[in-house]
Amino acid sequence: MIVVYSFSLICSLLASGIIARVLALREVSYEESLFFKGLSCLGLILFFAFKNNISLIPKNYKLQFVRFLLAGTSLGLFTLSYNYLSATGVATLSNIDIPVILLLGFFWGTRASKKTVLASVTTIALVIILAFLSEATSQENQIKGSILVIFSSLLICLGYFLINESMKLENELMVILTPTLGIIVYALVIRFSDSTIPATSVVLAMFSAINTPNAEVFQNILLFSASGASMFGAYIFTMKLYQLLDISLAEFPTLLSTLLIQPVEYFLIGEKFNLSYFLITLIIIVFVLILLKINTQEQERL
Repeated sequence: MIVVYSFSLICSLLASGIIARVLALREVSYEESLFFKGLSCLGLILFFAFKNNISLIPKNYKLQFVRFLLAGTSLGLFTLSYNYLSATGVATLSNIDIPVILLLGFFWGTRASKKTVLASVTTIALVIILAFLSEATSQENQIKGSILVIFSSLLICLGYFLINESMKLENELMVILTPTLGIIVYALVIRFSDSTIPATSVVLAMFSAINTPNAEVFQNILLFSASGASMFGAYIFTMKLYQLLDISLAEFPTLLSTLLIQPVEYFLIGEKFNLSYFLITLIIIVFVLILLKINTQEQERL
């Protein structure tokens, strides 16, 4: 089942990245992209909750509120980075998550050894340096996008530990509901802050973008729906892997998805194939494998 869950997670992440980039290229604002992604995911949550009679009342309000704030901010900034970077660029820079997870292992109840800390810091530095030296990050927009990805990835890594804590108390749908509401509210807050019209008018304006029946709007609706489904799938399969593997190993399929996203992006939306990013990802995968091996050996000695 680990292989099935890993493959499904990779597919969900690929779909999420490609769709976010397509919507950005279509000049759909990132708050609209987030808002409708959240609504689509919320629809799936409510469907399965009613179908299976599952409660959506949290057992730990404080924990879910922290996740709500963290998810809204991190996923919001992460989505914004697609306005500056290709899906490949975003995926490559987000490869810092596994070494960051190992560094933050004390949240997970494990103590990182000196070798693990050194290897993690080295891997993080390698990812950032190689990405900034690559051709795709030489422009001003690429630098802005890179900063957004790095900062949001750090916040997302903190969220991984909170997901695990939530899984001990809440059902799977409740675990997904919190970040879903987070990105919906975050999108509305961003839109409110950029608008001088009343809040109710802002919400109506969000929906006005999809109420005109034409081919482009229909395609956007399909993209929004698929985006929400990919978010739902990513959380479901991540939680399945968390139940079977250590958190750092459970995130390894995410790393593999970054290697696959560039050829997928090239064939589906015609983005230029960046050899630098591809080689960087290969190097990072090797370093992360070494890092995981070091961490495993150190944990066995403790």
